[in-house]
Amino acid sequence: MSKSKIGEPQTVNVANILSDYNFIRIPDYQRHYTWETLQVAQFFEDIIQDVSKFSPKTNLDAQGQSLNKARTTVFGTTIGMEGPEIELKKDNPKKHKLYFDIIDGQQRLATLSILVLCLQHFARKHKNDTRRLEDELGN
Repeated sequence: MSKSKIGEPQTVNVANILSDYNFIRIPDYQRHYTWETLQVAQFFEDIIQDVSKFSPKTNLDAQGQSLNKARTTVFGTTIGMEGPEIELKKDNPKKHKLYFDIIDGQQRLATLSILVLCLQHFARKHKNDTRRLEDELGN
């Protein structure tokens, strides 16, 4: 879990947001989703470029050994604040849940969430057609 104080802004990577918090909120005072096709395309190109840096086929030394370090991608800065625990219904085994309010990075986080949901939907739809999955998503 995060070691910050509740209500104190902090910079957090996406992996920590997704693993440390039960809820991710975009407060009402944040702007609506405004990205157009150009911004989404640039974001996806950045992700593809970052991922290709870590591909075992493209980053080899003279002996053919991988030069890859730990896999990571440059997602940009995500800033938010940890909120107080929310008390849940009595029948819930986990009585309290942590939430994280996104202050900056909501456009990227929303776009990434949409991408993941689309990939999940596509994989479920074509789960018995591995050739189609490989053709569309790569090996």
